[in-house]
Amino acid sequence: MQFTRRAIIPMMMTVGVIFISSCSKNGVACSDQVDCSTITYTATIKPLVEQKCALSGCHTSYSNYSSLKNIADNGSLYNQVVSSTKMPDGNVSMSCSERAQIECWINSGAPNN
Repeated sequence: MQFTRRAIIPMMMTVGVIFISSCSKNGVACSDQVDCSTITYTATIKPLVEQKCALSGCHTSYSNYSSLKNIADNGSLYNQVVSSTKMPDGNVSMSCSERAQIECWINSGAPNN
């Protein structure tokens, strides 16, 4: 099969984009290092969710553990916050380190600690 220069360039660009976008550590595409052993629901996740997610007009039900545990268990928390970064929405932003903290908590089974 012979490729023309016109076909090879877009193909190489596509491969490059896929390669670059796949360069993330555990789903969070950043260089921030988070010590997962220090992440707890009470000290880390709950305050983060209250500050970034459980706001008036947003996800107020996520201020309790059981609601957050449910979306952690069904994958939607990971999908919306860690892998796609669709949330938080609006004027609220979440740093890469904060996303990594949520990922650590999810990966450890989302414990109530």
